[in-house]
Amino acid sequence: MAIRGTLTHRKCRRLAGLLGIDPCMALGIVESIWHVTGEQQPDGGIGRLSNRDICDEILYSGDPEKLIAALIDTGWIDKCELSHRLFIHDWHTWADYAVIAKLVKKRQRFANNAIPNLSKYGDDYRAKLLKEYTEQTAHVAQTEQTAHVAQTEQTAHVAHIAPHARGRTSNKPVPEPVPVPEPVPVPEPVLKSSPPTPSSVENLTAENTPEIIAAFERHECHLNREPKDHVVRMILSMNGKFDWGKFRVNHVSYCEYWASKGWNFCKLTFLGWVNAGMPAAPGSNAVKKQPRQPRPMDKKYYWTPELMAKADALTGEEQKQFERDTQAWIDRMNSGVIAEAANG
Repeated sequence: MAIRGTLTHRKCRRLAGLLGIDPCMALGIVESIWHVTGEQQPDGGIGRLSNRDICDEILYSGDPEKLIAALIDTGWIDKCELSHRLFIHDWHTWADYAVIAKLVKKRQRFANNAIPNLSKYGDDYRAKLLKEYTEQTAHVAQTEQTAHVAQTEQTAHVAHIAPHARGRTSNKPVPEPVPVPEPVPVPEPVLKSSPPTPSSVENLTAENTPEIIAAFERHECHLNREPKDHVVRMILSMNGKFDWGKFRVNHVSYCEYWASKGWNFCKLTFLGWVNAGMPAAPGSNAVKKQPRQPRPMDKKYYWTPELMAKADALTGEEQKQFERDTQAWIDRMNSGVIAEAANG
């Protein structure tokens, strides 16, 4: 959350003037960029994302180049010559504890090479972290020095052999190059069976845009939630990872199910449905519950203390006959012969 005074700060007012919006909307843009940075680029190197991707992540529908230029001119974002291109101004100073915890867990630094603020850790653990970060710095410096020495030696070696490689003072005949035979083309094997079925993962191009828009308009649970252009760009960016076969089968049944319900309690927007793995309509793959089978009877389910005492009192043939009669009664109960009489 932005600290007090950010709304009325001159940088916020200048950003609003450059973009032609109110200061409260300018504060929302800055706050959104901070949120995206903390989630996706916790070291502050937001420039690893393109200007268009930054606008898509904060749901900004204006000109990406104009927005980034305005943020740089007003001092919210710093330009950097390193690989991350753009760095959130003073991110290493104002980053919250959650961002610091992410970096410390992986022993990472901020994109400007600053060490995270370790003041909230205990003395012993802070000393351990400082030692690891210091050793990390020494290792990086040694690696860079080794690479610099190797580059210098290679340059000197090239400079030394260059005069001898010119061939101006040598009278030896230059050998003719040996011609390299052209490779013999290998014929493609002829398939005897039927050709394989094409994969459902297709390359997404602008030709797929009408189909995406049609599905977007069919999905009623998108009102006031997702801009159409943003949805199309996000899906087209999934090139090579978008399963068209699953999409074309599941989305129609999904929409038909929720349309029959009036779209009540449907929590997934169109893009949310895609990111959730394009699930089928609820209940379409459900397995019907099997009816409960009656549990077979056994002696332990009906023998009372009285019957057990009676069985113990019998001996010899009488005890065997009693057990045979009991087992026959259990069999009749399990087969349902006397079930009607028992219910009566």
